[in-house]
Amino acid sequence: MFVHQDVDLSTNTLLEEVEKMLDELPNLGIAGVAGKSKNKDGVITNIKHDNPPRFAGKIQIGKPTEVQTVDECLTIIPKSVFVKLQFDENACNDWHLYAVDYCLSVKRLGFDSYVIPIFIYHKSSGYSMSEKYFVTLKKVLKKHKSYYNKIYTTMGD
Repeated sequence: MFVHQDVDLSTNTLLEEVEKMLDELPNLGIAGVAGKSKNKDGVITNIKHDNPPRFAGKIQIGKPTEVQTVDECLTIIPKSVFVKLQFDENACNDWHLYAVDYCLSVKRLGFDSYVIPIFIYHKSSGYSMSEKYFVTLKKVLKKHKSYYNKIYTTMGD
């Protein structure tokens, strides 16, 4: 599990609940708490952020949902998958877009990406498009341009 330092996991049983949920997912490459798919019009997530807390996305879910990419707020990668594919520090040499890049790369290995329906609170406004974000975005787009016509992320398509 990779999680931002400003995340409240909300319950003491969250990890057990997540483990059961992940065990049921076929072909799991990476799971997150927010994501985007070409088949949905908006960010898919049950998390709240900002102060006062508000839902971070348009679409709340009751079951795991397959997506193209997940956000970096909280991600989970099975150890068996992470042994085959680590984060690409050349494409993502800071904290921006490493989960997006991972989702696109792991799909090319035949695995799927999911948003899981858990409730957490992210003590952030959710907006993080700095200059470094755009530098990393160019590298991720260049890396995957031959494989994807469009990349769907929580920060835009």
